[in-house]
Amino acid sequence: MNKRYRHFSIRKKFYVIAVSVLIAALLVSSVTAEETSIVAVKAGTIYPVSSAPIRDGIVLIRDGKIEAVGKDLAIPEGAEVIDAAGMVVIPGLINAFTTLAEPDRDDEESVTPDIRAVDAFNFYGEYRRMLAGGVTTVYVSPGQKRLVSGVGSVVKLAGDSVAKRRLKDSSSLRITIGELSKNPPALWNPPVPPDPCHPMVPQEKQLPTTRMGEMAVLRNVFGQAQQYLNERPRKIDWKMESLLPVLTRKLPVRINCHNAQDIRSAILFSEVFNLRLIIEGGTEAYNVLNQIKWSDSPVVVTGAFEPGRQYPKDDTRDIMLGRVNPSNARLLAEAGIKFALSAPTDATIGDLQFVAGYAVSQGLSPEEALEAITITPAEILGIADRAGSIEPGKDADLVILTSEPFDIQSVVDKTLIDGKVVYTRSEGEPEKEHAEKASITAIRAGKILTASRGIITDGLILIKDNKIAYVGEPKDIPEKATVIDAAESVVIPGLIDIHSHLGLHWESEPVRMNPASPTSGSGSANLVSISNAIKPNDEGFRDVLRSGVTSVLLAPETGGLVSGNAALIKLTGDRMKDIIVKEYAAVKFSMLGSSAKMTQVWQARGLLKRAKEYAEKWDQYERAYEEYERRRQYEKDKEKEPNEEDALDEPQRPRRDTNLELMRGLFKRKMPAFVHADRADEIINTLKVFRDEYNLDVIILGGGDGFRVMDELRKYNVGVAIGPDILRYEKGKAINNADLLTRSRLRVALHTSATSGTQYLPMNAAYAVRYGMDEDNAFRAVTIYPAELLHVDDRIGSIDEGKDADLVILSGEPFDFRSRVEKVIVNGRVVFEREE
Repeated sequence: MNKRYRHFSIRKKFYVIAVSVLIAALLVSSVTAEETSIVAVKAGTIYPVSSAPIRDGIVLIRDGKIEAVGKDLAIPEGAEVIDAAGMVVIPGLINAFTTLAEPDRDDEESVTPDIRAVDAFNFYGEYRRMLAGGVTTVYVSPGQKRLVSGVGSVVKLAGDSVAKRRLKDSSSLRITIGELSKNPPALWNPPVPPDPCHPMVPQEKQLPTTRMGEMAVLRNVFGQAQQYLNERPRKIDWKMESLLPVLTRKLPVRINCHNAQDIRSAILFSEVFNLRLIIEGGTEAYNVLNQIKWSDSPVVVTGAFEPGRQYPKDDTRDIMLGRVNPSNARLLAEAGIKFALSAPTDATIGDLQFVAGYAVSQGLSPEEALEAITITPAEILGIADRAGSIEPGKDADLVILTSEPFDIQSVVDKTLIDGKVVYTRSEGEPEKEHAEKASITAIRAGKILTASRGIITDGLILIKDNKIAYVGEPKDIPEKATVIDAAESVVIPGLIDIHSHLGLHWESEPVRMNPASPTSGSGSANLVSISNAIKPNDEGFRDVLRSGVTSVLLAPETGGLVSGNAALIKLTGDRMKDIIVKEYAAVKFSMLGSSAKMTQVWQARGLLKRAKEYAEKWDQYERAYEEYERRRQYEKDKEKEPNEEDALDEPQRPRRDTNLELMRGLFKRKMPAFVHADRADEIINTLKVFRDEYNLDVIILGGGDGFRVMDELRKYNVGVAIGPDILRYEKGKAINNADLLTRSRLRVALHTSATSGTQYLPMNAAYAVRYGMDEDNAFRAVTIYPAELLHVDDRIGSIDEGKDADLVILSGEPFDFRSRVEKVIVNGRVVFEREE
C-alpha cells in the first residue's frame, strides 16, 4: 500500500474516532443534564437531628442527595418545589429490628452464620403502611429463634432500584441467647436411598437446651473459627468464612438478650473473643447499666407494647424474657448509653413514631427520642454516612409531618426516599387539624349502573368525604372538587363476595378453621370476632381490589353445627375501624350430610331453643332494668325518700353465656343465620328449623339442590348464596342453579368461598351469564343482593346518595371480557388505578 495513502487513512480513522467520541460525550452530557432532578422542600420547621432546628427552612435536593439545608436558600430555576409551609420535616425513620425477610420462619439448624437476610427480603413487597408511618429504612433479621441465625441486612422500603435500596448486605451477625433459642428442632437427614451401609438413623437432637449449653456451643463455634483463621486450611468452610469478619472486628455481633443475666453473658462472651457487640432486646438493660456502659455496647431496645393491640402479657409473671420497665429508655439515656428504639413486631413498624412517643411519656426527652429512631440507629447499623439526619451529601430520605414529631395528632403528610415522594397522605387519611374541610370528588360517567334504580347515561356522581352526595344528571360541579373523567367508562358499585376466606392464612386461622373440625355434633365455637384473625394491610387484599371486589363476608370454614361468626369487611384501610363494615354480620351453621340426619336436626333445634330462651331472658332483664332506672330517676327528681314498702328492687342480672350471646342478634333479626346446606333434604330441614320454628332470617349457603325446592325457598323468601360451582349436569343437560332461582324471583348472591380466589368473583358472575343467567340478575348477585341479605344495603351494594363511596370504574360493560378495571374507589379514596 502507498505510504502516503496509509498515513491519510490512519489520520482519517483518527478523525472519525475523535468526532465519534466528541458526539458521544455531548450526548452523555445532554442526557445527564436532562436527568438531573432538583427538588426543594420548603418547611415550617426542619429537624436535621445532627444540628439545631431550622425555622422556615429549605432542604435542597439534587439527584436524590441532600445538597443544602438552611434558611433563605436560592431555589434553582426549574426545581420541583414541595410546599410544606407550616409543617415539620424530619429524617426518614429507621427501624433497627424487623423480621421482614421471612416472618416467623427460621432455618432448622441451630448455627447458620452463612445465611444472609437480604437474600430473602422481598424488594417488590407492599410496604405502604410502614411508609405511611415515616419509616424509610429497616434492619432485616435473618431469624429470631436460632442460636446463630445469620447475617442481618439494612434496606430501604422503596426506591428506583434494588441496588440503591441495599444499604448494607452484611450489617451484623445475629446471635440469640436466653429462652428463644433453646430446644431447636431435631434434624433428620435420611440416606437416599438407604442401604445396609447407610441405614436409616433416628433424628439428631440439636443443642442448646439450656443457657449453659448456649454459651458452650458459642464458645465451641467461635473457637473453631479462631483456629480456622489462624491455620487457613485449603478446603473452604463457608460457615467458618462467615465468622471471620466478626472475629477480625470488621463486622459487629448482634446478640438478642433480654434479662439481666443474659445481657451479662453477652458482654462476657464478646470480651472473650474481642468482638464488637450490639445488644438487641435489652428488656432488663436498666438493671445492668454499668456493665453495658463499661462494654461500650450500643443497645437496640424493643418497644414494650404493640400500639393499638391487646397486651397479652402479665408483667408480674411473664418474666422469662425480662421484667418490663417503662423507663428503660430514659435510664439508658441518663447513663449515657447509645441506644435505638425499634417497634416490637413487624405489624407495628408503621407505629415507630408512636413507640418513641411512648418513651417520651415515660421521661425520655423528645430530642433523645427522635435521635433514637433516626441518627442513632443509623450509627449502630453502620449507615450514618447515608441516612439518619438531614445533612448535605446524605440520601434525601425525609418525612413531612403535619405538626411536631411527638404531638399525638401529628401524622405523616409525605415520605420521600432518594428525593422522590413514595407516600402521600390521601384525603381519606387522618388530619385532625383540617378535619372540618370536606373533600369533594366529582365523577363524570358515560354510564352509571346503580344496581338499585337502573342505568344513568352521561351522569354525574359527587362524593363528599367518604359518602355519595349526589347521583344523577350532570349539574354544576363545586369549586375545588377533584374531577375524575370517566366519560367513556362505566361506573358500578364495589362488588361484594358473600362468602370468602380472604386474609385467613394458615398461621392466623382460629381453632374452628382447622380442617379436622368435626362435621357433625353439637360442638359450638366460642363466637369471638373472626375479624381478629386478619390484619388491615394484608398483602392479599390489593390483588382482589384490582378485580373490583371491595367488600367480603369473611367466614370460617364449615365445621360442626356452628362454624363461627362471619364479619363483613372492606379490603382497604390502615386501621380495623376503617375496614369493618359489620363485625358480627352473620352466624354460620352447617346442616350438611350426616349419617344421623334426625340427630342433627334435633341438635340444631336444641341449640336454637337455648339461644332463644337466653335472648328472651336478657331482653326481659334489659326492659326491667330500664323501668327500674326510670322509676329511680323519677324518685330522685321528686326528692322523695321511699319507705320500705315502696323501695325499688333492682332486677337480677342473668348469667352471661359467651356461646349464646352472639345469637341474640339472630332473634332480634339484626343478622341472618348463614346455613350451609346442599341437598334438598338439608335445605328443607334448614327451612323447617331455622325459618319455620324460630322465624330467623336465613341465607342458604351452597344450595346445590335449590332448583328442586324452589317453591319452599320462595315461600319463606330466603336468600341463597351460590358458587363458585354454578352448573351441574343431569342426563347430559346443564342446569344453571343460579339462573333458575333468580327466575323464581329469589335473591341469589354469588360467592367464591376462596382466599386469593376472591378476585375471580366477577368471572364467576360472567360464567353464570354465559350459561343463561340474566345479566341484570348476575350484576345484582354481586352488588345489591348480598348487601340486602346481610342488612347493610343502607351502606353498600348500590350507587345511591348517602351510601359509602365504594365504586369501580370499568372501561366497558361488567361482564365483557374486554373490560378492564380502570379505578377502584373505597370510602371516597382511589385505592387502585390501572397503569396505561
